[in-house]
Amino acid sequence: MQTIDQNYYSFNNTPADNNFSNVVLSFKKPKGAGKAKLILSGKNSNWSGYVYNEFNSMFGDGMDSWKKTKENADPKEMEQWQKDQALPIMLYIQNGTKWKYVDYYSIVGNTAARDLIMELDLADIKEETVTIKLETVYRFWDLDYAGLDFSENEIISSSYINPLKAERSDTTNEMSNLLTNDKRYTHLTGAESVSLEFVQPVFNKSIASSYFLVGNGYYHSLKQYKGKIKKNELLEFKNKGAFNAFSRSKYNNLNNELAKYAVTK
Repeated sequence: MQTIDQNYYSFNNTPADNNFSNVVLSFKKPKGAGKAKLILSGKNSNWSGYVYNEFNSMFGDGMDSWKKTKENADPKEMEQWQKDQALPIMLYIQNGTKWKYVDYYSIVGNTAARDLIMELDLADIKEETVTIKLETVYRFWDLDYAGLDFSENEIISSSYINPLKAERSDTTNEMSNLLTNDKRYTHLTGAESVSLEFVQPVFNKSIASSYFLVGNGYYHSLKQYKGKIKKNELLEFKNKGAFNAFSRSKYNNLNNELAKYAVTK
């Protein structure tokens, strides 16, 4: 995890307490360092997509009804459920003999790796080493890189550049929907897309400049499921750590099935 090389750590360990999978990272702390930034590069694994689909399939033909219920639910309730299941990467820092929960890195999807950053307060860490634990569901994330940056934050300035043009693939003008964060959305399905054009501003060439595409929205899976809802199985997911046990069980069962077809000499 010292370089971004697609040589992933896949959170496939089994702790002694059979709890969430984790990795413990230790960094030498410069004298007097009161803050640091933990930088990760990673993505949700292909296995996470499979196991989440297996979870969704238990809703059967009641999936659409469940989705509508969740759309109207308190977002904090869903956030807490995800944290209880450790679907994000949960970050803890060691202080003495205890682990202190700090925050989490949100789910990013399994299409491509992302760079993730979080500032850490080290004021209470008296040791010469900063020890961090990252914890999540069994095989749910692929982690490519982890590094701790102790450099001072530089003074920067930022400005927003509004799009000059926002056009859907069918040539529909989407500027009114995308110009402000006002819960007016551009809805895309299938192979539809939206193209954005911006006027490049003139910056002082002696100053380094970066561009970030900032957006807001959500997506729905359009996959349809059949069959009756498996209520008893789904009720188990009200318990903390149920998704982790589900992932382990699915992986072990799949391995056992594949083993039956292994060719021995």
